Amino acid sequence: EGVSKRDKNDFRGRNSQNKVIIFPREQYKIGDYVKVRVEKSTSATLIGKAVEIVNYWTNECNANRHKATVWNNWKF
Repeated sequence: EGVSKRDKNDFRGRNSQNKVIIFPREQYKIGDYVKVRVEKSTSATLIGKAVEIVNYWTNECNANRHKATVWNNWKF
């Protein structure tokens, strides 16, 4: 979805269950699909660390339960 509301060094994305995931920006950019390892959570948000970038068009992405999708709001 974009940059985190609380920290400009983090991205905010969604997993396959439409839950919000916050993770560090690192080398990723808006539009990348990223595997994220969930490390903690709040009542409404998952918080984790990015593991790797994923090619959206492979089965690997669809099989991953803890992926976060980052995109510009205007694209969808």
